[in-house]
Amino acid sequence: METPAEVKAYVQLFDSIGENIFVCDNDFFIIWVNKYADKLIEKIGSYIKITKREELIGRHIKDFHVNPAKQEYILTNVPFPYETTINLFNKFTAGIVVNPFMIHNKHEGYVLTWKDVTEFAENEKRNKKLLEELYTPIIETPIDHVYMIPIVGTLTDDRLRIMKETVMIECGKRKGEIFIIDFTGVTGLTVNSYLYELESLAEGLGLMGAKLMIAGMSAELVQNLIQRNISVNARTFGSFKQAMNDVLSIKNGKL
Repeated sequence: METPAEVKAYVQLFDSIGENIFVCDNDFFIIWVNKYADKLIEKIGSYIKITKREELIGRHIKDFHVNPAKQEYILTNVPFPYETTINLFNKFTAGIVVNPFMIHNKHEGYVLTWKDVTEFAENEKRNKKLLEELYTPIIETPIDHVYMIPIVGTLTDDRLRIMKETVMIECGKRKGEIFIIDFTGVTGLTVNSYLYELESLAEGLGLMGAKLMIAGMSAELVQNLIQRNISVNARTFGSFKQAMNDVLSIKNGKL
């Protein structure tokens, strides 16, 4: 059996985690809830007729599921750790992770971590926004065979990868000569390993007889390229307008 000092250490640990933590016994009855879960109770408490986390003690975890019997069956038959997304009261979606709670190599119960409890409407809105951001528009400019690729929102690894694939395909279809990627509308950066796709895209377009230009790169994006020692074979500009002026000078020089 754990000592009072050990119990205190576990409480401090779970309270320091920025997630909703429920500790259950071996039968999935709740025996403790961390302080962070107060926000969760404010959101869903009315659906289970409670107003504070202390009132959760003694409740079964199946009470949160739209189909309690199904939830109980799953929790008693799946291997752990177990992670899934569940429907809460036909109102919210929530990510849940269930881990065995072991003390001195003895199974004492389960630790449930509730993540990203979101209303359906909000979740649909977020998913729609994500799909819109993954879309890579390739827009014709007034200059023949010159195309603009505006990137708006959060720049992610997936967006860079999809952008490269899309541009390469469209270059062949449209017989493009110059593609200008405009990063002016980027509001966030969560890239890890795919920045080299810019370098690869420039090389690929070159092999197809086209050129890549880049406009509107933020200081954060430039810093990431430098840190990764990525050198993109493309002319860069502060704005799309500057890039277009350069295109005009190139075109005029060919006349």
